[in-house]
Amino acid sequence: MANPKRYAMVSQSWRSRGATEAEAREWLAAELQRLADRFTAGDSWALFMAVDFCAREKIPLPEWFAQRFRGGMNRYQSAEVRHLGEAFGITRPKGWSHAASKRWHQTALPVFYWVEAAREGGATIPEVFELAGKAAGISSKLAEEYYYAINSNQHPVKD
Repeated sequence: MANPKRYAMVSQSWRSRGATEAEAREWLAAELQRLADRFTAGDSWALFMAVDFCAREKIPLPEWFAQRFRGGMNRYQSAEVRHLGEAFGITRPKGWSHAASKRWHQTALPVFYWVEAAREGGATIPEVFELAGKAAGISSKLAEEYYYAINSNQHPVKD
């Protein structure tokens, strides 16, 4: 995204802000490039994020992504690998916990979106984290950590 900050890619932001067709194309291209860069850097999950992004935005999957997706599917369908995760190079990190991941997603994502909305409404940064923390039942420091982790896409549990 050419930068309506996101975790689950807040695609409605360019539409709701009345972006021109040229701005929308620039935003879509920038987001796809960001995902391509992540994939090239070794983040295999970025391929699935690109598929999801294109489906949500109702745009064709670029050829570059389509070829890599088909490659993974071919490895799986030809029994070269046993699991889809293996075909696409996606595994859970060592020590990953389903319960912790679920808890993080149920708390951090709402905090992120709440902070984004409050900031657009004119709230200041320190105030926003305090309010978001109270709303989520967590400390303002944890609300701040969640927000910046998602904002920089460095959250502790993979998408």
